[in-house]
Amino acid sequence: MKPYEDDDDMELEVVDLGDFENDPEDVWKSSLPSREKTALPESREPLPLWRRRSVQVPFVTAAFCVGLVALLLTSGSWSWFASKFVPQPPITSANTLDMGESCINDAELAPNKEVIAVMERDYCYLPSLSRIEGRTGNARLKLFDAHSKRLLGQFALANAILDIVHKQQLRTEDVSDIYYLTVSWSPDSKKVICAFQLALTPRNSMFVGTLRTLAGLYVLDLPKQTHIYLATDESSAASPSSFMELGLVWDVLKGIQVPQAERVLETSANTGLQWDGQGHLVHPPAGTLSGTNVGSVHSGEPFTFWQPGKVQVLDTTPERQYVWNASCVSWSSDGRYMAILYWQARISLPGQAPLAPDVLKGASLDQLPVLPVHDKALEMLLRSQSKGLETKTFAWRPDGQVLAVYDHQGERLLLYNANTGALWRVYGVSVSDHNDEAADLIASSVLQWTPDGKTLFLALRTGSMQLWQGSVLPA
Repeated sequence: MKPYEDDDDMELEVVDLGDFENDPEDVWKSSLPSREKTALPESREPLPLWRRRSVQVPFVTAAFCVGLVALLLTSGSWSWFASKFVPQPPITSANTLDMGESCINDAELAPNKEVIAVMERDYCYLPSLSRIEGRTGNARLKLFDAHSKRLLGQFALANAILDIVHKQQLRTEDVSDIYYLTVSWSPDSKKVICAFQLALTPRNSMFVGTLRTLAGLYVLDLPKQTHIYLATDESSAASPSSFMELGLVWDVLKGIQVPQAERVLETSANTGLQWDGQGHLVHPPAGTLSGTNVGSVHSGEPFTFWQPGKVQVLDTTPERQYVWNASCVSWSSDGRYMAILYWQARISLPGQAPLAPDVLKGASLDQLPVLPVHDKALEMLLRSQSKGLETKTFAWRPDGQVLAVYDHQGERLLLYNANTGALWRVYGVSVSDHNDEAADLIASSVLQWTPDGKTLFLALRTGSMQLWQGSVLPA
């Protein structure tokens, strides 16, 4: 006991509990109050309610939980957290169509969401790399019921195009190949157009390759009436601008091209475009496209260049650069005029230092316009997933509030809140493996929102096509 000799506060009390099993119930507890009385010689006032531990602990715990949830929501991490621990909707929520052994060059869902138009090629690679025994490559336009997946009809393109070439006194033997570009529906869902280019190389020429090109349209007026138009000026098939690689505007009713004001298309990256009623694309008034709105190319309303496209990642400069590549077919509201648009622009991120002119020129970026990143979701993807961006296809809902991303490597569709960057939902994608050649180019996918923003359409080179509608999409 020597270690405790000087401790006057130490006290040992022995309590005889007796036979507590047989004694009255409260006898053995009586020693506790008596012990408290000897330890506390003077009485104290009861603590205020807010200082009691029984109140403080639940309050602090509740405040911590509320703060944590608020942090997750504002930082955009909640969707990531939920995607890891909350079961995701099954793939059966997507309406899948598998075309089997085919190579989709382009596809589009009609604005009325009833029919899918597909341009299917004989081969997937570029014609200059895959000429089949010297024959002109063929393509077929196929129409499918979007709900039953039933084939409604198909039309061969090559022979019909070559017949028109012959009738216009162009030598068909000079057509080395046909480049099938895009397929698109008119706003009323009554016409399907297939844009193409003729590669012309005279047979007696010593030159190997394409000497000149002619632009053309294959127009199908449903149910079966077809028209084929060829441009009269071969130089109109391509624009010299590095930003607008191809800018063709057609009067679909007359089958002629409509000249555009100089540099309107080239300067549209900063302003957007709209139709004026006479077949001309013009800059919309300032403030017409507010916030993150990207517009719909099928409605005739103003739209920006943030249409379905891809991001190219360049590591040739001191700081990684991102180039936006987008393409679309825009229609006037009455369906008479259509424009085939291909865009390129350099994306700048907040805090990114400008590059010196010689560095830009060395990386072939000096002619591209520079635009701020569209929204938080795209910025997040650029900063955190830059190495895999070239295998993703991006498409904004027309109101710009939702960013859909098809990830080719992960075979999944991701939906982001564009304003916060939060991941809303992830879907698996059914990928056909019938065509090995097409599988090598599966990143060339079509991702399209309908003008009302209520349906999302995905088509892959391998022949898989899927629809998402209703409650599986954000409101």
